[in-house]
Amino acid sequence: MDYASKFYRTILDTFSRVGKFKASVHSARLDFSNDISKNKKFIDEQAPFFSNVDAYTHLEKELSNLETAINKYNTALANVDEFLEINHRKLEVSLMQTDYQMHKKHTLHEDNIRELQDELDIRRIGTGTDANQDLKEVREYIHSLKNNNSNWLYAGADINPTDPAFTATAVGNDPLYIVATDELQKLVKKEFNKFYGNRRLRCYTELDDLPDNGFGSIYCFGKYEFMPLDPLKDELKIVLKKLMPGGELFFSYNNCDHQKSLNLCGYRAYQTEGLIGSIAYGLGFDKVCSQSFYDHTHSIMTVRKPGTLVSQKKTTISIDIQKTIDNNIDSTPI
Repeated sequence: MDYASKFYRTILDTFSRVGKFKASVHSARLDFSNDISKNKKFIDEQAPFFSNVDAYTHLEKELSNLETAINKYNTALANVDEFLEINHRKLEVSLMQTDYQMHKKHTLHEDNIRELQDELDIRRIGTGTDANQDLKEVREYIHSLKNNNSNWLYAGADINPTDPAFTATAVGNDPLYIVATDELQKLVKKEFNKFYGNRRLRCYTELDDLPDNGFGSIYCFGKYEFMPLDPLKDELKIVLKKLMPGGELFFSYNNCDHQKSLNLCGYRAYQTEGLIGSIAYGLGFDKVCSQSFYDHTHSIMTVRKPGTLVSQKKTTISIDIQKTIDNNIDSTPI
């Protein structure tokens, strides 16, 4: 592990620890309001029966002192919560800043992390015979997204199709665009027969080269969770241009609101549902939903471009059939 990785891990560990400290603040709060109210009522009910109420007066004073002390304690605790929030936020900013260094390092040494990315690839998990049910649920959910939203009436795009067989079997849009490296394009094409591949499959290496306002659905699994926020924002801005009004984007991300996903930072980028949702909303998307799977190590968000999805394709072909009679034809029976 080099210095940058150690530095990132130190920030991540501290961020995680401070987050746990912050989460414990609520449980440290004291709340005896019901007991104090009950005891005040106890004094009010008994004291009037005695001419000498010194004992009750002293008790009421101590009860008031206790209430004041508790309020002071809770105020001090709120200050601790604010202190932890400020430091947690500073550490979060440091994580996001260091993400860019780690992202550059991964770009320069892509082969070194390919094995881990393959292991974490959301498209491939849950495929083996020994895969547990949680992993299979992730894959089934992705299939359900594509099966429910793939439609020949609208063009679809698959960004970073790292599992070509999955792309070929799960995406039913026509035409189907893929955005991938030349090497990955060759692998995807092998999963389509020659006629279908040539007619239906459109291959691009750059997302920006796809037609604007041309897609009913775009899918990206196994890519965005490795991207720092600014590069991800830049790509989402392009995706928004490519979607038709009412079109949807389905993508995986690293939801660090959950400890298991936070632990993957350093390989994945630091992201949260709030951060990603805010970026998408700021660009003009409407957030549809977010789901987490496999003990929160895999998360998928759906966002929609505002508007109504309308296809320019017709569902049926209208043909007028007219009966014509040739009077020159001999109708004499043979």
